[in-house]
Amino acid sequence: MPWALVTGGGRRLGRAFVEACADAGFAVAVHVHRSLEAGEEAVALVRQKGLPAELVVADLGSARAATTMLEELARSGRAPALLVNNAARFDHDRLESVAPEVFDRQVAVNLKAPLLTSQAFARHLPAGVQGLIVNLVDQRITRPDANYLSYGLSKAALWALTQNLALALAPRIRVNAIAPGLALADVGMDEATQARIVGRFPLGTGGPVDDVVSALRYLIATPSVTGQLLLVDGGAHLGRRARPQDVG
Repeated sequence: MPWALVTGGGRRLGRAFVEACADAGFAVAVHVHRSLEAGEEAVALVRQKGLPAELVVADLGSARAATTMLEELARSGRAPALLVNNAARFDHDRLESVAPEVFDRQVAVNLKAPLLTSQAFARHLPAGVQGLIVNLVDQRITRPDANYLSYGLSKAALWALTQNLALALAPRIRVNAIAPGLALADVGMDEATQARIVGRFPLGTGGPVDDVVSALRYLIATPSVTGQLLLVDGGAHLGRRARPQDVG
């Protein structure tokens, strides 16, 4: 039975990705950092479907931890065939306030960790297995947001890494990216604010969780796709929807 590893798999989109991997027939290694209870719940969800699951605890801000996580899975016979790099830091900063430690922390988790996990994934991919790496970026890579400078830079670089890895790891491993919009309210954002923001997007939605998960299912099921970015954001990357008074 093939294994999948989902980083940041305890909560929010990560939890949905864990369930989707199980539904696709994967045993799942659920990575968390501090969300231990949520991680255990995600593991239980997979096991309820009759599939093996394991909780993996690691601080992906540590380069060594990112690599060790894959090495330990491989040693235990659980080397994954699918890697979903979902874990991320999402810290607010602007040019005038950006601090080196904040920048370094976001780059470490959002860019360096996916690079190192992908490197270890390729090294330990079982013989005869076709691998898939899916990186979670953000629709902000198409429309920069000055309020999230470090985050936006790290995610734009992750998309560049995705394309480079797709070429470097072909034909044995496919590498793609999914760019959600406001699928879930940001931490500290109430539902009314979320609804007001997504109401301005072209499709009036931020791209619901089910649609983002469908993008992962598509990538799992379509072996000829690599190096692609799937924007699942309700058209947010296009800008705001025109108001009636702005037309004509």
